[in-house]
Amino acid sequence: MRHPTLASTDRFEPAPGESSVTWRSTEVECERVVADLLALMTPREKAGQLVVQPMPPADDRSAIQALEYEITKGRVGTVTGISDFDTASRLQDLAQNESRLGIPLFFPGSTDHGLDTDFPAPLTMAASWDLKAIENAEKVKASEARSYGINWSLGPTIELATGHEEPGSSSGSDVYLAAEIAIARIAGLQSPDRRGDASLLACLELSRQSLGSDGDAKDLMRLVTAIFSKARVGALAFDGEDTLARDDYAPLVEFLRRPGAYDGLILPLGDALSRTISHGNSAARWNTISFDMLYAAIESNNLPQRGLDEAARRLLRAKFRLGLLSVIHAPRPSSTSGSSATPTLNCETALECAKRCPILLRNSAGLLPLDMEPGGILVVGSAAQDRKIPVAGEGIATSVIDGFERLGVPHRFVSGLALRGSEERPDALIAADTMAISMACDAARRASTVIFVPSLAGEQTLGEASEALLRHLLTVNPRLVLVTICPVPIDPLVDGSPLPCVLHAGQLGTMSGHAIAELLTGEAFPVGRLPIPLPATETQGGLPFGHGLSYAQFDLQDVKVQISGARIAVSVEVSNRSETEAEQLVQLYVRTPSEMERESPRRLSGFTRVLLSPKGRATVDIVIEANALGDCALSGKLSVMPGQREIFVGFDSLNGKTRLVQLSDEVAQAIASQSRSSSLL
Repeated sequence: MRHPTLASTDRFEPAPGESSVTWRSTEVECERVVADLLALMTPREKAGQLVVQPMPPADDRSAIQALEYEITKGRVGTVTGISDFDTASRLQDLAQNESRLGIPLFFPGSTDHGLDTDFPAPLTMAASWDLKAIENAEKVKASEARSYGINWSLGPTIELATGHEEPGSSSGSDVYLAAEIAIARIAGLQSPDRRGDASLLACLELSRQSLGSDGDAKDLMRLVTAIFSKARVGALAFDGEDTLARDDYAPLVEFLRRPGAYDGLILPLGDALSRTISHGNSAARWNTISFDMLYAAIESNNLPQRGLDEAARRLLRAKFRLGLLSVIHAPRPSSTSGSSATPTLNCETALECAKRCPILLRNSAGLLPLDMEPGGILVVGSAAQDRKIPVAGEGIATSVIDGFERLGVPHRFVSGLALRGSEERPDALIAADTMAISMACDAARRASTVIFVPSLAGEQTLGEASEALLRHLLTVNPRLVLVTICPVPIDPLVDGSPLPCVLHAGQLGTMSGHAIAELLTGEAFPVGRLPIPLPATETQGGLPFGHGLSYAQFDLQDVKVQISGARIAVSVEVSNRSETEAEQLVQLYVRTPSEMERESPRRLSGFTRVLLSPKGRATVDIVIEANALGDCALSGKLSVMPGQREIFVGFDSLNGKTRLVQLSDEVAQAIASQSRSSSLL
C-alpha cells in the first residue's frame, strides 16, 4: 500500500522567479516526507532501497520474473540497463502499485554525447564558452533519455585538461570555466522538459583529471565548491576506474557530509558501504550490493543502523526532489522511444550549439568568410566527406560537403591522398599518394580558395601524408583554409611559419557539416575560444588560453575596478570597429602576488558576451567571485589574504589591460565572511 503522504513537487530546483520562501517550504516538505517514510520502513525495506539490480536480457524470462518479484517485495531501489520506455514504465508500476510503500525506482543511464542526437564532444563544447547553449544541449539529452525510460543521468563527467593526458574528454584547463560548464550541464539535465515532464537526476562525476595539471587537491576543492555553491547537484560520484584514490577524495566527502552541507546522494558512501559488507573487497561498488549480503550485514551489526539510515535518507531525498514520489508511473516519453529519426527541434538545437563551438585560430589573409570568386572553391581531404569523424561516439553526422550542398555553394572536391589498404598506416605517405597529390595541386592552381579538411593521424598532429599534401597545396595556392575536425585544436607550422587561416571545428556531432559550412561562408560568425592553451613547439605556432578570432575587429579600453565592501566589480568599454554586427567574449583574470612572482598562468575569474551593432560600443561589468581572490582549503574554508591583486581584462589570457588593486584587511575579511555565509555548502 502506498504511503499517503507521498505528494510533492515535480521540480528538482526552483523555477525562474520562484521565491526562496517557496523553495524552503518545498525542502521542509521533503524532510517531512522522508522522515515519515523512514519511520514506516522496516530494515529490510531500507536495505532494499540501496540495492541495484541489472535489467536481464529480454529473452531471459525467468530472470525478468525474478527481478519483478524482488521489486514487489521492496528489495530493489534501482534498476540499471533500461533501454526502452515500456519496460521502465512496467517496472515502475510494479514498484508503486505492488510493493508495500510504493516507492518508485531509479533507472540510471549515460546521456554522454546524446542518445538520438549527437552533440559536441566535451572539449569542443567547452570551446563555445556559451553556457546557455550548453544548458540547451543537456535539455535535449535529458528529453531523449526520458524517452528511453531513464530518469537518472550518470553524468556529467567533469575533467580538467592536464599536461599528461589527452584533453579531448575534458572541459578545458581552467577550474572556473570547467565549473561554469558543469553548472550549466547540471541545470540542463535537471530542468523539466517542454511538456513539463519530470527532470533527470544529474550525477556529477569527478576523476584524477579533476585535480588539474599540478594534481593539486586544492583545485578539486575549488572546482567542487564553485559548482555546489551555484547548482543543486543531484548526486556525486568518482570515476569507475577509481583513478582518483580514496585518500584524495576522502577529505572532500567528509566536508560534504558535515551537518548543514550537501544532503544529496554521495556514491562514494555507497562504495564504502559495499566494501564494508563484502569484507574489504576493493572492487565492490555502490551498484554491486546484493540484498542478501546487505541484510546479513544489518543482522550481524556489521552495518550500523546509523549508516543504513543515512544512505536510505539520501536516496529517498533524491527521489523526492526528482518528483518520483508524486507521479503514478514513469513520465511519458517526449519523443518516440528508440526512433532512428532525430526530431527536427533537436536537430535545430544541435545545429545552434555546433555553430558556437568552432574556433577561428588564424585569419591573417582575411580568407574567411569565403568570397564566391570566379575560380571557385576547391575542397580537399577525405575528412570533408566523412560522416563519422565529427561524432565522439557512435553515429553519423553531416559532412562538410553535405553542408556546402545544403547552402548551394559551388565547389569541387578531390581527396588529395590515395585510398589506404587495411595494412597501411593512415598517416604514412605511400607511393600512390604522388599521383593523388599531383591531381589535387593541379586543381588547386585553378581555384580561388582551397579548403583543406585532412584526416588527422592523432589528436594533435597532422601526420606525414597530410603534412606533405598541405605543403604542396600551399606552394601552388597560398589562399588555403585549414579546417580541423578532431578533438584537440592544432596550429601547425609549415617551414616554421603558421598557416594564414585555420578554423578548428572539433567534434561537433550530428550537425557538424552544416555548422562548418555556415561559418565558412559567413552565414554564421565564429565565436569559439580556446578552452586550453596551445604551447609553441617545433611543429605548432602556439596560442594563448581564451584565444579566438571573429570576422569583426574589437577594441577594449577604459578598465575600472571598484571595491565596495566585499564586492569587487570590474567595468570595461568594448567597441566594434567593423561594419557588421558582431559578438565578442570579454574575459577577466586574477593573479595573486605569489602567482605574479612565479609567472603562473592567469586564472580565469569571469567572462561575459557582448553583442555590438556596427561601430557600436558598450560598457561591460563583471563581478569577481570570492574564490578567485583566495585559496580554498581541503576543509572547504576560503581564506583571503590582504595585499595586491592583478586584475586583467582581455579577449584572451595574454592580450588585454592590467590593473593592480590593493585588498585591505577589512576587505579581505569581508570577502571571506560573505563567501561562508552565502555558500550552499
